[in-house]
Amino acid sequence: MTRLPKALKIGGLKYEVRPSDLVYDEGEMALGNHQQMGNIIRINERVPEDQQMSSLLHEILEALNIIYALKLEHEQLDVLEAALFQVLEDNFPFWQENPQYSITVATDVK
Repeated sequence: MTRLPKALKIGGLKYEVRPSDLVYDEGEMALGNHQQMGNIIRINERVPEDQQMSSLLHEILEALNIIYALKLEHEQLDVLEAALFQVLEDNFPFWQENPQYSITVATDVK
Protein backbone atom coordinates (compact mmCIF):
# COMPACT_ATOMS: atom_id res chain seq x y z
CA MET A 1 0.00 0.00 0.00
CA THR A 2 1.33 3.38 -0.93
CA ARG A 3 1.71 6.17 1.57
CA LEU A 4 0.67 8.73 -1.04
CA PRO A 5 -2.59 10.47 -0.16
CA LYS A 6 -5.35 10.72 -2.76
CA ALA A 7 -5.83 14.42 -2.05
CA LEU A 8 -4.59 17.19 0.21
CA LYS A 9 -4.94 20.90 0.83
CA ILE A 10 -2.09 23.29 0.16
CA GLY A 11 -2.54 26.94 1.05
CA GLY A 12 -6.27 26.34 1.37
CA LEU A 13 -6.51 24.89 -2.15
CA LYS A 14 -7.65 21.33 -2.84
CA TYR A 15 -5.11 19.21 -4.74
CA GLU A 16 -5.50 15.77 -6.24
CA VAL A 17 -2.46 13.52 -5.92
CA ARG A 18 -2.10 11.12 -8.84
CA PRO A 19 0.41 8.28 -8.92
CA SER A 20 1.45 8.03 -12.57
CA ASP A 21 3.33 5.49 -14.61
CA LEU A 22 5.30 8.19 -16.41
CA VAL A 23 5.68 11.78 -15.24
CA TYR A 24 6.99 14.56 -17.40
CA ASP A 25 7.96 18.08 -16.42
CA GLU A 26 8.88 20.50 -19.18
CA GLY A 27 9.29 17.58 -21.58
CA GLU A 28 11.69 15.67 -19.34
CA MET A 29 11.07 12.47 -17.38
CA ALA A 30 10.53 13.48 -13.73
CA LEU A 31 9.87 12.06 -10.28
CA GLY A 32 6.87 14.35 -9.92
CA ASN A 33 5.24 17.52 -11.14
CA HIS A 34 2.89 20.20 -9.90
CA GLN A 35 0.15 21.38 -12.23
CA GLN A 36 -1.17 24.71 -10.99
CA MET A 37 -4.05 24.71 -13.48
CA GLY A 38 -6.34 22.00 -12.14
CA ASN A 39 -4.45 21.63 -8.84
CA ILE A 40 -2.89 18.27 -9.57
CA ILE A 41 0.31 16.72 -8.27
CA ARG A 42 1.62 13.72 -10.20
CA ILE A 43 4.12 11.36 -8.59
CA ASN A 44 6.11 8.74 -10.51
CA GLU A 45 4.92 5.39 -9.16
CA ARG A 46 7.89 3.53 -10.71
CA VAL A 47 10.26 4.71 -7.99
CA PRO A 48 10.53 3.36 -4.41
CA GLU A 49 8.00 4.55 -1.86
CA ASP A 50 10.46 6.75 0.04
CA GLN A 51 11.33 8.53 -3.22
CA GLN A 52 7.61 8.99 -3.92
CA MET A 53 7.15 10.67 -0.53
CA SER A 54 10.23 12.82 -1.07
CA SER A 55 8.84 13.86 -4.45
CA LEU A 56 5.45 14.63 -2.92
CA LEU A 57 7.10 16.91 -0.36
CA HIS A 58 9.03 18.63 -3.17
CA GLU A 59 5.84 19.23 -5.16
CA ILE A 60 4.09 20.59 -2.06
CA LEU A 61 6.94 23.06 -1.66
CA GLU A 62 6.62 23.98 -5.37
CA ALA A 63 2.92 24.72 -4.84
CA LEU A 64 3.61 26.79 -1.71
CA ASN A 65 6.28 28.71 -3.59
CA ILE A 66 3.71 29.71 -6.20
CA ILE A 67 0.72 30.25 -3.92
CA TYR A 68 2.62 32.50 -1.51
CA ALA A 69 4.93 34.11 -4.09
CA LEU A 70 8.00 33.04 -2.10
CA LYS A 71 10.27 33.43 -5.13
CA LEU A 72 12.51 30.54 -4.08
CA GLU A 73 14.81 29.16 -6.75
CA HIS A 74 14.42 25.49 -7.69
CA GLU A 75 17.77 24.66 -6.08
CA GLN A 76 16.53 26.19 -2.81
CA LEU A 77 13.40 24.04 -2.98
CA ASP A 78 15.58 20.96 -3.55
CA VAL A 79 17.62 21.68 -0.42
CA LEU A 80 14.57 22.52 1.68
CA GLU A 81 12.81 19.33 0.55
CA ALA A 82 15.83 17.13 1.32
CA ALA A 83 16.24 18.67 4.78
CA LEU A 84 12.54 18.45 5.71
CA PHE A 85 12.24 14.93 4.32
CA GLN A 86 15.14 13.74 6.47
CA VAL A 87 13.62 15.27 9.60
CA LEU A 88 10.20 13.72 8.89
CA GLU A 89 11.57 10.28 7.98
CA ASP A 90 13.98 10.05 10.91
CA ASN A 91 11.88 11.58 13.67
CA PHE A 92 8.18 11.16 13.00
CA PRO A 93 6.98 7.56 12.76
CA PHE A 94 3.45 8.77 11.96
CA TRP A 95 4.81 10.21 8.68
CA GLN A 96 6.22 6.81 7.82
CA GLU A 97 3.53 4.40 9.00
CA ASN A 98 0.16 6.14 9.13
CA PRO A 99 -0.77 8.26 6.12
CA GLN A 100 -3.93 9.47 7.83
CA TYR A 101 -1.74 11.29 10.36
CA SER A 102 0.83 12.58 7.92
CA ILE A 103 0.94 16.00 6.32
CA THR A 104 -2.32 15.20 4.54
CA VAL A 105 -4.46 14.75 7.68
CA ALA A 106 -7.04 12.90 5.52
CA THR A 107 -7.04 11.00 2.27
CA ASP A 108 -10.12 12.66 0.78
CA VAL A 109 -10.43 16.41 0.90
CA LYS A 110 -13.94 17.83 0.62
